[in-house]
Amino acid sequence: MERRHQQMGGARRQLGELRFCSAAPEVGAEWTDNGSRREQRHLKSRPAGEWRRVPIPPPLTRVLRAHLETFGSRPGGRVFSGVHGAELASITYRRVWDKARHAALTPFRRLHFAPKIPP
Repeated sequence: MERRHQQMGGARRQLGELRFCSAAPEVGAEWTDNGSRREQRHLKSRPAGEWRRVPIPPPLTRVLRAHLETFGSRPGGRVFSGVHGAELASITYRRVWDKARHAALTPFRRLHFAPKIPP
């Protein structure tokens, strides 16, 4: 899902905030009306144009602010992008997520508490 940066408030010890107003799940070009890999839509359980506010902890706020100061945002308000400025491919998310899971979880927790992904 594409995540759009709108505002991150808060000082060093305060919560930040992300705001979302749309979603773009990857469904595959054969399943969209316009042939794109992603389907643009409003957020689930919310009327079109309504925003969802998500609080984020101070450490994440600081990391995202530093990233935005260094790299800025990309087309469409993206915080992260691929090498040439386009959206990140789904496989990139999966590879990073797998590395993070291996770094953060014990083998037991990876096996028993993480979602099962077929080989």
